[in-house]
Amino acid sequence: MKRLQIFRTLLLLILSFAICSCEIEDDDYDEYGPTTGQQLTNGGTRYQNTIFETVSTTNNVVFGSAPKTSGGTQELSMSIYEAQGDTEANRPLVILAPGGGFSSLGFETMNAYAELLAKAGYVSAVINYRLNESNDRSEARMFLAVVQAVQDQKAAIRFFRKDADTNNQYRINPDKIFIGGYSAGAVTSLHSAYIANVDEVSGSLATIINDNGGWEGNSGNPGYSSAVAGVINLAGGILDVNFIDAGEPALYNVHGTADAVVSYTSGPADGTEVVLFGSQPIHARAQSAGITSELLAITDGDHGAPVDINCGSCNVRLLGFLYSQIQ
Repeated sequence: MKRLQIFRTLLLLILSFAICSCEIEDDDYDEYGPTTGQQLTNGGTRYQNTIFETVSTTNNVVFGSAPKTSGGTQELSMSIYEAQGDTEANRPLVILAPGGGFSSLGFETMNAYAELLAKAGYVSAVINYRLNESNDRSEARMFLAVVQAVQDQKAAIRFFRKDADTNNQYRINPDKIFIGGYSAGAVTSLHSAYIANVDEVSGSLATIINDNGGWEGNSGNPGYSSAVAGVINLAGGILDVNFIDAGEPALYNVHGTADAVVSYTSGPADGTEVVLFGSQPIHARAQSAGITSELLAITDGDHGAPVDINCGSCNVRLLGFLYSQIQ
C-alpha cells in the first residue's frame, strides 16, 4: 500500500494547524465551541431543522449477503428511518455505519442520529456489516475487516439506487446519498468514498481487495453505482490522505483532539499496528484538494466526544452541512 512520505505528512500537519478547525463563525458558544445560532426545534426549514415529531422505523430490511471468513454466509440488514406521514418525493438519504472496532456493532448511537435525520425529513438507514470474527488484530486482518465493511456498505448504497429505479418504496433522490458513521463506521465510510478503485492502492491492501471480490464486492445489488455525495466522519481515520482527490465527495468531520483510539492527527488505531490519519490531516487534505470540508475539533475531547448527546452544536452543524450539500 502506498504510504505518505514524511515530508508530505509534516506539510499537511503544518497546513492543518493554519486552517480554522470549523468553517462556521458565530458569536454564540457551547462547551464545544461556536454554534450557528440555529435551534433543533420542531419547525423551520426542511432538511435544516427537525420539522417532524414522530419517526417510523422499519427493522431487518435485508439488503444483501456475503461470505464470512469463518465459513458460511452472513445476511446483511438495516433499519430504515422515515418521518411518519412524510409524503415528499426525492428525499436525500443518509446511510450510517456503527462503530465497534470491527469486532462489534454499537447501534444505539447511530440509531439516535438516524432518528434525528428522519425528523429533519431525510431517509436514514443504519446498517450492519461483517466483522473480524477472530482475535487476530494484525494489519492484514484489520485490512480485510475494512474491505469487507466497505463492500457491505456499498451494497446498501446500491440497494437504495435499485429501489429508486424499480419499486421506489423509499422515495430517495439517488443523486443525494450520503454515508457516514462513528469510529469503525467512519473508517469504513471514508475508505468507501475516497478510494475509487483498487488501482489507487498497492501492496497487501491491493492483494486483499483483489482476493476478496474487488472493491465493489459481491454483497448484493450489482449493476448500480455506489457513489455518494458526502461523508460524515465522527472520530474516524483513513490509511492515506492522498486517497482524497479533487472532485470527490464533501466532508463533515467531528473529532476529539485527545482521542486515544483513533488519533486526531495520526497514529496506530485502537491498539493495532494499523496507522490511520485522523480528522485534522483529512480536513487539511480535503481543503487543499478543493473539496468542501468542515471540521469541528473538540478540544481535549476523547473518542466518544463526537457522539456526546450534550454536544448540541454538533447536531446543528451536521444538519447545516447536509443542507448546504443538497441545495
